[in-house]
Amino acid sequence: MKRLILEILIVIGLLSNVVAGVSVGWRTDGTGRYLKATPPTEWSQEKNVLWSTSMPGKGNATPVIIGNKLFVCSEPDQLLCINLGDGAILWQKENSIAGIASPEEQEEMKTAVRELARIEGKLKPLKKTLKNLSRKLKKDKNNEELKQKTQKLKQQIAPLKKELKPYQRYARPKTHNANGYSTSTPVSDGKYVYVIFGTGVAVCYDLDGNRKWARMIEKSVNSWGHSASPVLTGGKLIVHVINVTALDIGTGETAWEAPSAARWGSPVLTKVGGEDVVITANGDIIRTSDGKVLKTNISALSYCAPIIHKDTVYFVQNGGAAVKLSGKADESLKAEVLWKTNPKKDRYYGSPVYCDGLLYTITRGSQFSVIDIQDGSIVYSKKLSFGKGTVYPSPTLAGSNIYISHDNGTTIVLKPGREYVEIARNKLEGFRSCPVFHGNRLYIRTMKKLYCIGKK
Repeated sequence: MKRLILEILIVIGLLSNVVAGVSVGWRTDGTGRYLKATPPTEWSQEKNVLWSTSMPGKGNATPVIIGNKLFVCSEPDQLLCINLGDGAILWQKENSIAGIASPEEQEEMKTAVRELARIEGKLKPLKKTLKNLSRKLKKDKNNEELKQKTQKLKQQIAPLKKELKPYQRYARPKTHNANGYSTSTPVSDGKYVYVIFGTGVAVCYDLDGNRKWARMIEKSVNSWGHSASPVLTGGKLIVHVINVTALDIGTGETAWEAPSAARWGSPVLTKVGGEDVVITANGDIIRTSDGKVLKTNISALSYCAPIIHKDTVYFVQNGGAAVKLSGKADESLKAEVLWKTNPKKDRYYGSPVYCDGLLYTITRGSQFSVIDIQDGSIVYSKKLSFGKGTVYPSPTLAGSNIYISHDNGTTIVLKPGREYVEIARNKLEGFRSCPVFHGNRLYIRTMKKLYCIGKK
């Protein structure tokens, strides 16, 4: 009976957020802060696991919870709805490029797929040979025989590339194996759930799995693929692939488009002078009502996302900055750099989390740094002993503790503060997504399963 009452209270709490108009997406509200959560600090594949559900494929997207349902993605383009109570899969939908096409386009795509395979079959050995010749020529720059062979191969490759070009729009864009096509986290307004996949396909479903609209936005041109998650504001879905694009949430049609260099980090929302603006990882500030670019390159991040606390945006990597925003969402907008900081030089895949005047951040190589928001000084820095692998998940604050996860499945629980105090160390199979907390539970989407963890 007590457990039933607790379940009802959890659902009521979640629904109250939705009624208040709070959208739920990456790191829930983008900050990775769950101040009212009271989750366990210890777990394993056997300990404190309330339920686990096998996933149809791997995926890096963070789970999103709406009422008694949880939404999560799976490779390459699946959206799944999970029952929060027992982990049962309520529905799963595929959203392939072909699947959202008209019947006429699908016939064209069948032909295109055959032609792509035929032409790429010819190109692959030629490219491999050219690569080997180029290596040899680099070591022996004056070798005329190598030069002639290289030139001949280039002449063979050029017409094949030209022949391939018309069919490439039907193919999935390139991506890195660690990224895939399902890294972008869904976002919901409590009535519908929206997601963009690394294929460039954006879709909208109601909570019962009925598709409202689907369309191709644009394909990433980066060989590592797309990972930035969308945000919702003012009846618009904001996505950042190559450009920043606002879609009408009712129809999926483009409301506006603004230029901004493509980044892997997600855009974040804030208000300036009472108006909504979106800030990209590239450091551009865009008014969401009409797509007006108000500022460009106030700072920039290579891989992670900025975070916002009060009126200040924090860009943290090796060479980060704090930028205070003031004025109105027009030409009077001011972006004042308060300080710059230089923690460990490395890639920062995870975004920082704020707690009591400090920022907690970590490099891909497990170098953990705590930064004072007053002046950007490094309070302390410590290499965490995770073992082999890479840190992809962002640090998270849940209740009174900091949770730091690694893609080998290890999560270290720390006490916030100016000294390193480790509370616990936990292990599941590997994952790259961010954990999500609510009440006395946490949810982790690993490469193989979705876990609900809570005290039994």
